[in-house]
Amino acid sequence: MPNINSFRIATVAALLFFFSMSFTAQAQILVAVEDGSANGTGADIVSQLNDDTWVDFSATLVTADDIDTIGELNNYQVVILGDSGNRNHDWTIAMSTALRDWVLAGGSAVLTGWGNYGMDQSNAIYDPLDEIFPTQNIASTNQFDDANTVMSILQPGHPIFTGLSDFSFGVGCCTESNPLPLESNDVELATIAGSTVVAIKAAGSGTTVYLGPVYMGNTGYYVAGLRSGDPDRLLEQGVAWAADGVVPIDASDSAPIPTMSQWALIVLSMLLGLMAFANRKRLFQ
Repeated sequence: MPNINSFRIATVAALLFFFSMSFTAQAQILVAVEDGSANGTGADIVSQLNDDTWVDFSATLVTADDIDTIGELNNYQVVILGDSGNRNHDWTIAMSTALRDWVLAGGSAVLTGWGNYGMDQSNAIYDPLDEIFPTQNIASTNQFDDANTVMSILQPGHPIFTGLSDFSFGVGCCTESNPLPLESNDVELATIAGSTVVAIKAAGSGTTVYLGPVYMGNTGYYVAGLRSGDPDRLLEQGVAWAADGVVPIDASDSAPIPTMSQWALIVLSMLLGLMAFANRKRLFQ
């Protein structure tokens, strides 16, 4: 019979191998989808993200009261805001202030259409949000474009557009856009009929993204068509990029390359396995 130590070594080697390989799987991106309206479709965004078509998400539906402190926001990597199209969101000064401070300190947030429409007038609640999100949101000239109007990608090499080219959303009523000049630190990535429909912003130490499609719009905008295909990929990759600036190439490329420390664990487990095998072989000679 082989020495019990060889089995111990083999067991340790196996555990180290599986432990090290577990580090190579992509960690889920934790997302808070804020929708406290009576008829917004934030719950559908949660389902859309959690189906993990392009990126691995763990999305949760929250209200303004759930993310109105830094401590609560620290449970997530990205926060998504929007509006149903009826300006019936539940945003509060406490939420908008906490979100601003969190983003400026390194957090990430995404504003979807009708979010611009939802805060296009001066209001103490909206001021902190206007400070961190791309485009001029307060007192803006909000407009919408027919869903058949083609979105023109200005920076096709940006990770948000991985696997995408110019396309029309082809569903529902419209896509929100903003025709006004960009603000400081804004980068325009795509337009519809010359107006900004996708933009990013460096806000303090954090990052924000504006996506004009009305992902949170009420069902009267026929938003079901935004839950799959190119519109879905745009949302998922926009949220993923906001989280860490990295977007998987496709669904099969969601595991990052192991780091040096992870490679060390893999190599160590292989060496221990070889030692166990060699020890066992000697015992049977």
